Amino acid sequence: MDIIWGNRDDLKTFLKEIGKYPLLKPVEEIELGRRVKRLTAIKDACEGRLDKLDLQRYAETHDLSMSEVEQAVRSGRAAKSRMITGNLRLVISIAKKFQHRGVELLDLVQEGVLGLEKAIDRFDPDKGFRFSTFSYWWIRQAIARLTASNSRAMKLPIHIAGKVSKLERLSVEAKANDAVLPPFPQLAKELEVSVARLHDLIECSKPCVSLDAKGCGSDSTPGDYLESTNADPLALLCNQEDQDAIADVVDSLPPQDRAVFILRWGLAEEKPLSAAKTGELLNISKDEVRVREATTMRLIRERVL
Repeated sequence: MDIIWGNRDDLKTFLKEIGKYPLLKPVEEIELGRRVKRLTAIKDACEGRLDKLDLQRYAETHDLSMSEVEQAVRSGRAAKSRMITGNLRLVISIAKKFQHRGVELLDLVQEGVLGLEKAIDRFDPDKGFRFSTFSYWWIRQAIARLTASNSRAMKLPIHIAGKVSKLERLSVEAKANDAVLPPFPQLAKELEVSVARLHDLIECSKPCVSLDAKGCGSDSTPGDYLESTNADPLALLCNQEDQDAIADVVDSLPPQDRAVFILRWGLAEEKPLSAAKTGELLNISKDEVRVREATTMRLIRERVL
């Protein structure tokens, strides 16, 4: 089944396609698993290469004909494909449990399929386990690692991400039941961590907001409303003897650029102004304010610093 991942319509197409493939029966799992197991054995013997020369060497080593080895490879590949299509419903059911964690459902499903492939390669049908039981952990692990890596602005170690996810789940369950989280000592015991580490997990669970993130229905960003905390910004750029040279550069600027620099660095006011406020005063956009300020700073670096 060939699916091109890209937009939301693909999910409908994918769900429609997998309905064409029936679930596997226990007898089928065993028979298909043995065929894949033989394919895996051939791959291991050929060190992962399945070109004609390697297959010929394998056939000679195991006293088999070339046609028998090629048939085993084709049969194993077909069996693996059938095991994948027969368990896609399981992948989707697991992926849905990880929704709303910053990763699209299609990406979760795609990562789950990779985990499913690993499970197929490691499945031993002669041990008596159902394949769905065996593959569940591999699929879940692949999806959980994807969400841990991509759902946060700062990547957390896998074991920490697992603790944070459990903490968030307990919080959601408490809200759903109109209850409150248990006291910290009890919560730390349930998470199997110390109280001090619990505080760290709570900090890790807080969402990060980019200073460049635009708000709903607005072009403003959090960074536009942050003012500099430096009382004398020029002191950060140069020493005392360079300030006269900087003043000469500022005096040589076009009137608009000079006004932007003075307002942004607080040379005429008690406090520096944000890009948004500067733009309002000069009747220009905040993006133009940033461009003019960057041009001035480049001239100062070239001529003075």
